[in-house]
Amino acid sequence: METIRLRCKECDGIMTIDRDREMLCCPYCGSKELFVESDDIKKERIRSRTYKDVTYAQMAHEKSMFQEKVNYQNRKSKRILVIVGVILALSVLSSIASAIRDRSGISPTASYDEYIGQDYNSVEKELKAVGFKNITVIPTNEEADKGKVVRISIDGNSMCFEFDRFPKKAKVIIVYEAD
Repeated sequence: METIRLRCKECDGIMTIDRDREMLCCPYCGSKELFVESDDIKKERIRSRTYKDVTYAQMAHEKSMFQEKVNYQNRKSKRILVIVGVILALSVLSSIASAIRDRSGISPTASYDEYIGQDYNSVEKELKAVGFKNITVIPTNEEADKGKVVRISIDGNSMCFEFDRFPKKAKVIIVYEAD
């Protein structure tokens, strides 16, 4: 509620007016006076209130639009976090499954380089002792020492190491010098 302060004509005290009542009252001497505004003042007051109402409405609309945008971003962020979480969980589960699967395999006792030049019979026995079941021995004439391993591959991998893991049914090919 807006008030205007004017001087009382009777006692020179400060009078207050309620804009909605258009009546002046002196709190000191009790005199009353009718307060009449011009049409220009009334129009300006209406224009001012209208401008204020429109401005508040625009601000309220902008605030609700901003809040809606914030809510949308929050929902979007939550979705992204859920997706990232699911991806991480799947990655961890995949790693665990891979580790379990790797533990169930068997490993050669030496690396590829260590098998080359060894007697093919001892290499074959060694791999059978570890658990390999599918071993093929192929003779060749590559001018190496007789009976010595020239090439070896496990499951198509010719660069294996003692820490690599393979299934028991992995195909092992041992190529040795025949003559």
